[in-house]
Amino acid sequence: MRRMIFVLLSGLHSVLCERCPIIIGDFECPVGYKCVDNQCSSPDGQLGSADCKKVNCPSMTRCFKGRCYSTTGLTCNRNVLLDSSTAESIISNCGDKGKCINGRCVEDSCAHVVCSQGSLCTNGACAPVVGRECSQEACEGGTVCVNGHCVLDPCTNRCPADHECRLGECRHLQGISCHNQCPHPYECIDGRCTRNGCHFLQHIIWQTDLLILVTAAFAFFNFGNCARKVCKVGEACENGLCVKVEDRFCTLAIRDCGERFECESNKCHDKLLQTV
Repeated sequence: MRRMIFVLLSGLHSVLCERCPIIIGDFECPVGYKCVDNQCSSPDGQLGSADCKKVNCPSMTRCFKGRCYSTTGLTCNRNVLLDSSTAESIISNCGDKGKCINGRCVEDSCAHVVCSQGSLCTNGACAPVVGRECSQEACEGGTVCVNGHCVLDPCTNRCPADHECRLGECRHLQGISCHNQCPHPYECIDGRCTRNGCHFLQHIIWQTDLLILVTAAFAFFNFGNCARKVCKVGEACENGLCVKVEDRFCTLAIRDCGERFECESNKCHDKLLQTV
């Protein structure tokens, strides 16, 4: 029993000692570093580098000035209108199991979980959906609603491009009824799948005429989320709305401000202001 308790405590210590300051700290030390006197140090006593290119952070953390912060709840992604002819898309790291939802990183417990046909991932585990009661198109996991119950999709792998199986029949996606989303490149608009001919590019700068097209498309297809929202410099998208972040009170830029912001004298400052 004593040996078991010792092993458990040792394992607990090995986890907690990564956090800095110990236990109560809001960041973790990079891989291979330990928290010593509230600073991350290597085994030979060298302080950790503030350059994120020189350190490795654990999974589901993001490096900021040499420290590793849990991605959950951090700000993420920005589509910024720099001027009348230039915009930039900034993509954040939310971790290998994270997603950027409405401007904040959330952990997806079903990331990398592959379920067999007829089952669906819920809270990180696959659960059967065949036999569940349904109404019209409420089935998931490769099943369809037939006579009020979910059954295996009889159309799997036999429908042509731009078609989807509905009630055992291949039907063209254009104009087909939908609830929340349609397969790419279609969008669910007013309850019907409509082809979206715009392909949004990431990590690039859009110029002149293309910017006008992209900006218009972002405005038209924005359904209250931040994925396609373009905001001005000094702003960030939160829950589908562009809000002013410049001069907001902060203690940590990547949590309280956003990508390309600095927290200076407890105020958010957009570094992109230097480029416009």
